[in-house]
Amino acid sequence: MGMMGLRVVALSASPRGERSRSKKLLRSLLDHFQGHETLRLDLEDHDVRPCIGCFTCCREDRCPLDDQANLIKERLSSADIILLGTPVYFISPPAQLKAFLDRTLDWAHRPHMFGKPVAALITSAGCGEDTCSRILKFSAESWGASWAGHVHISIHEDPDGEDVGERLEAFAARIANAHRQLKDHPPTPEPGPFHRQVIEPVIRAHPDFFSLDHSYWKDRGWLEGCSNDK
Repeated sequence: MGMMGLRVVALSASPRGERSRSKKLLRSLLDHFQGHETLRLDLEDHDVRPCIGCFTCCREDRCPLDDQANLIKERLSSADIILLGTPVYFISPPAQLKAFLDRTLDWAHRPHMFGKPVAALITSAGCGEDTCSRILKFSAESWGASWAGHVHISIHEDPDGEDVGERLEAFAARIANAHRQLKDHPPTPEPGPFHRQVIEPVIRAHPDFFSLDHSYWKDRGWLEGCSNDK
């Protein structure tokens, strides 16, 4: 693929064990990154509890829930390329993945994944993949990462079929190209539209409550002109 020494981390959201079609396809997608360090994390094998909305992660850079969400976040943060593999459950990602995404609120308040491409492999019975993709795209961009798109495989398709194999190969090449483009033309590490429209007003309005976020933004020059600078 013309890349050297990359770390590719894939997060599988299916709770169906080895029966999972999305997990099988995610393995096949990872096979196209041979020669690089690859790691697949299965959410079903990790204890990830639902967010309780306490904002401790935004205020103190820690979570009071003693589980394995931070372990997954550390692995994803260390990746050069992030892959998300998920089925569609009722027009959205399954609860297991949504619970993890909720636990990345601190990444949305303090984005740091600039220059990392995130891509998704989505399976469904024939609908909901676009809504699921939009949710994953929003999450990735809230982290500061760059969205590299998604590939959709219907449950009515043969996961071992030639057509599916060719599409996975082409998708892997697309992701690799996205990584090359980001390396050749690194994005400016700055807040995106969501951060400016939602996160920044909150930080400006409550600089004491969100003092950690305020310092993070101020240190990077993202709060120029803020009357609450200290």
